[in-house]
Amino acid sequence: MWSASQLLRPETPIQSLILTTLFLAIAIIQPASGQSVADHPDWPGKGQLFVGTCYQPIDRTPDEIHQDIAIMKKAGFNLVRMGDLSWDSFEPSEGRFEFAWFDKIIDEMQANGIKVILDIPGLPAPIWLHHKYPGVNVVTQNGVILHPAERYMEDISDPDYRRLAPVERYLDLHRFWSDQTIEAVKDLEAVRRRNIPNTPAVSNLWDTAGRKGFDYLSSYKEYVSYGAEGFYPGDAVNTSFGALMTKGDLDAPIWFNEFTAGGGGYYGTRGRSRMWAYIGLINYAQTILAWTFNSHLGGEEQALFGLVDHDGTPSWKVDEFAQIASEFRRLQSLGFPRFRKPEVAIAYSFDSYIASNPPGPSSTVRQYYQIPYQDQVRNAFEPFFTDNIDTAIINIAHDSLDKYKLVVVPGDYIMDEKSAGAIRHYVEAGGTVVMTAYSAKADEHAQWFNTPLPGRLSDVFGLHTNEFYRSNKPLEIIIGGETRKATDSYYEMLELNAAKPYANFLNTPERSTAVAINHYGRANTSAAYESSNDCGAPTVWFITR
Repeated sequence: MWSASQLLRPETPIQSLILTTLFLAIAIIQPASGQSVADHPDWPGKGQLFVGTCYQPIDRTPDEIHQDIAIMKKAGFNLVRMGDLSWDSFEPSEGRFEFAWFDKIIDEMQANGIKVILDIPGLPAPIWLHHKYPGVNVVTQNGVILHPAERYMEDISDPDYRRLAPVERYLDLHRFWSDQTIEAVKDLEAVRRRNIPNTPAVSNLWDTAGRKGFDYLSSYKEYVSYGAEGFYPGDAVNTSFGALMTKGDLDAPIWFNEFTAGGGGYYGTRGRSRMWAYIGLINYAQTILAWTFNSHLGGEEQALFGLVDHDGTPSWKVDEFAQIASEFRRLQSLGFPRFRKPEVAIAYSFDSYIASNPPGPSSTVRQYYQIPYQDQVRNAFEPFFTDNIDTAIINIAHDSLDKYKLVVVPGDYIMDEKSAGAIRHYVEAGGTVVMTAYSAKADEHAQWFNTPLPGRLSDVFGLHTNEFYRSNKPLEIIIGGETRKATDSYYEMLELNAAKPYANFLNTPERSTAVAINHYGRANTSAAYESSNDCGAPTVWFITR
């Protein structure tokens, strides 16, 4: 049998490869006659079936490799594919080849009755190749070099893979943009403190901007006195959710430093601004400032219609805002702005928002994480909003959880050490946490956990999960004797350890647990299933207290 070193060195004739006992995936096209199965009766043919897996051992320790092969053998696998994405492992620098480690794995596969498809890696190329031979870089028609930042542009088996794989780089890029934005805001705050230290700070921050949002909820207490934003509403749930993200854990009310009046290409609707002003009051508003007063004559907002028309004529919007002002003067003696402290918190993570939606059609994370993260968080918020339960939107790694009776963690794909520690401490102290499916799949480097899921919290929730499925019909759940239908087809198989089942699926093949409750900490569990599934949230809930 040929070793990898014999097979992959440049001087090895390609013809000799087909004489080995290995099955090969060869990236060189031979003449059709030379590749005809009919001409090679010794090749796999009739009466032979193969079941196995693709295997990238580059990330595995020797002990893990032994365990992996034992699992394959026990499963009855008779074929594996290896060597893909491994050029830089075989040739870490130009002309220096290292195959001994790979030869040992091939030998162990052979000893366990497992044949090997050996990929001859051509793409992705090693970074040293990009550096030494820039002609291998992808260049756009405008001459812009596209640096190897995702698959087929960079080798994911590079020694730095766990730190620099595509998802991680994308997350790091957005963290960089976020850090730069935060540092700029902090510079401005330093000027304020130096010159007018007794004056509060408000701004017009847009942390969820599609182009370059930033991690507001991990940093806002360093540079704001009041949560503030531009208020351009769509529907009541999304608008309230956005406002409360700006408020975070602050005890202060919200300032709407821009407030809907007209709009781009939209003159306005009578009564609309007044209606939203009252919804703003519900959401702790203290200030609303119409955008804008005079309609601009030039620039990109010249077709945005303010309170005063382009010719200087006051519109009916002036009267409407005057009515709001009059009514607010009366309301300020009746308990407004609101200072009520919420007893429910919903976790929001900038990292989960970014990492759950990486770029590129080949990203398997996009294929897996199919409900947008922000939708999942909003869907978790909706039942509390509907039932008039005050709720805070916070980053659980940066705000104290002790003041809340309930913390909801919806679809939190990234579970960093600090967030996991905060959940653990809160539950140990008697708090209740509800966590949904899709949560705690990857660590702070956007690497999938190689420990029981939910990562870092399996013991806290008293279960572990790996399997997941998508039903071809609406899922039905029975809870408290009542059947409920979910709008999402995704569900996870919960393997219960200390946790107890609270609700089950009715129409899945397994009729498995849909809601599990665990006792972890000082208090007894008391939890109720929330109806967020009716508006598209994931269907598996883990509840622990």
